[in-house]
Amino acid sequence: MKKIFLTGASGKLGSYLYPILNNNFKVYGVGKKTNLKHINKLNLLNNSNLKKRLNKLKPDIIIHLAAITDVDLCEKNTNLAYKTNILVTNNLVNWCLKNKKKVQFIYISSDQVYNHKVLNRENDTLNPLNFYAFSKIASENIVSKLKNSLVLRTNFFGFFFNKNGSLIDWYLRMLRLNKRINLIKDITFNPLYVETLCSIINKIILKKDIRGIYNLGTRNKVSKGMLLYKLTKKIGASTHLLKFVKTNQINLFAIRPKNMFMSVDKIEKKLRVKMPNIDYEINLLKDKLIKENAI
Repeated sequence: MKKIFLTGASGKLGSYLYPILNNNFKVYGVGKKTNLKHINKLNLLNNSNLKKRLNKLKPDIIIHLAAITDVDLCEKNTNLAYKTNILVTNNLVNWCLKNKKKVQFIYISSDQVYNHKVLNRENDTLNPLNFYAFSKIASENIVSKLKNSLVLRTNFFGFFFNKNGSLIDWYLRMLRLNKRINLIKDITFNPLYVETLCSIINKIILKKDIRGIYNLGTRNKVSKGMLLYKLTKKIGASTHLLKFVKTNQINLFAIRPKNMFMSVDKIEKKLRVKMPNIDYEINLLKDKLIKENAI
């Protein structure tokens, strides 16, 4: 059974991805949380300890999720973002370059690297608008040193129990407090429901021969505000607290790209599947919220 070294295993994506991968692989998950049985505490910035752990484990696959994803925090503390998002990636890649064993390296990037007016494709010229996007592009360039590497540009949403900082977590909290919810209408993207994303990542690994850069998203786009509006309607909640606004009307520290709508033609052709539409993905989230009594 192949061994996977999974960084960010206690995070939002990692907490969903770990059990799915564990069905087909022996997964060694590292993360910040130590109260979870499957998580091994490891400071990825300590390169000496990182190399020791990798030398002992000898993974066949490294999946690198760990990063600071708070866009404003990255802008406010670029030094921390550089160390966490870029330097850690460099340490992992350098271990792979020096290791005799051929290791598959999968890096989870972001739709924030894009900002074209119509449809963003994998070979488009990138022009980051904030430090988070810059850190992702820099890491992609580092990962590209490895022949056996894969970069997945994506965005996702979901219900993350006992985790803060997600769009849905903020939305549910505001809903419970009966507070007004600002719906951003001028930022467009095509995110996947987190369990769908994890399933696709698993398929990609099992296929074995996928290399390069791929976009993972829904077939159609939605504004960030309309995603929440659609969810509100689907769960039967009142829309009287919802107000559509533009980004310049709210307090955002870092500049955000307005259009992150990604083409998914390349991954559809490679996997021979059709990516889902956004309404299907929102329905999956609705079902999850009902199951977890979160609404």
